[in-house]
Amino acid sequence: MSQQLNAKGLADALGYSKGRISQLVRDGRLDGCYRGEGRARRFDLGKVKDVLGMKLDPGQMLGNGAKTRERLQELPADAEEAQDEAPAPRGAGATVLTAKDPTRYELARTQELE
Repeated sequence: MSQQLNAKGLADALGYSKGRISQLVRDGRLDGCYRGEGRARRFDLGKVKDVLGMKLDPGQMLGNGAKTRERLQELPADAEEAQDEAPAPRGAGATVLTAKDPTRYELARTQELE
């Protein structure tokens, strides 16, 4: 079962403000990710993670988008995600990267700063 959080708990888990969570609900971006209304509303952390993860494109990975991506990676994996198998690596000596390995964007950003 996925973790169920109220708006404040979800905001803390994602690094957002409670007002931003309310705004996402009002805009319909979190439809299907919660049950109940008002103070009784409970968010499914796994579903919210999926919805927000799909919304981040390379152009959004700058600034606050990079922080959001970091927070999404810190969230616990659902049981369903843990069962997914990684694709087989290709090429001589190729290995599968772990979730903690930096992305191409993060490597490029580090190189630019150096």
